[in-house]
Amino acid sequence: SAVSQVSLLLSAVVSLIIVYAVAPVISMLPDPVLGVVLFTAVIHMVDLRMIQVLMKLRSRGILDLIALAVAFVATCVLGVVQGMMIAVAFSMVVFVFNSTYPRISHLQRRRGSASFFADEGHYESVDGVAEIASRLCPSSSNTPVAINPVLVLRFEAPLWFANIGRLRDVVVAKLSTGHLKTLVLDMSTVPWMDASAALEFDKLVIAAQEHGVDLFLVAAGLVVKDMLIGICGQKISNSFYDSVYEAQLPKARRTAWDETDEDV
Repeated sequence: SAVSQVSLLLSAVVSLIIVYAVAPVISMLPDPVLGVVLFTAVIHMVDLRMIQVLMKLRSRGILDLIALAVAFVATCVLGVVQGMMIAVAFSMVVFVFNSTYPRISHLQRRRGSASFFADEGHYESVDGVAEIASRLCPSSSNTPVAINPVLVLRFEAPLWFANIGRLRDVVVAKLSTGHLKTLVLDMSTVPWMDASAALEFDKLVIAAQEHGVDLFLVAAGLVVKDMLIGICGQKISNSFYDSVYEAQLPKARRTAWDETDEDV
């Protein structure tokens, strides 16, 4: 409970004196008793409120809750150093998993407006945890998804070589249905893209053209736009729009929209 540097230094000195003075007495205590003393000293450091918050988040906080449990169990069983090493390693695995399996949301237009949002109640939005869970425990009852010739997807992570395959798999699966006419990718949540991802994205553009599907990109940042134009060239240079509503318009209405923007 020190509130200043002097009081903090004084408390450290007093603690050292007590440790050296009591050490001969403590050394004669059995190990279980020492364990109880240490447990009592650090139990207040456990943030129970954080555990309750993670449990309320359900699937959103499951990875953080597992990381907390792994760190706690490993520290209690193996020791402080080994437990911390395992906790750091597990956190790195979770980070790589989240980077490799980012969330891909299906967007729909809000009735009576030009804004789009992710409606999880009617349209499929997939994240990494849900995908792994569906593979481990496949559901026997498949909820039918409405067939719409216009599909709007939002990839919610930077695009790089480790996760471009996930976007490719989702897009190719939608193209293979034969019902799709227009595919709009909301790039507002893609802050950057590396060259490997851009090369794979070029293959997606070619696949969309082979299936007769119009591919449009919305709200792409300057870094992403320059990378895609540099790799894909003319195939995608005219496919960038500022809003999802503008991109998903029929071709005739989109042309009129562009002419109106030029007049303004």
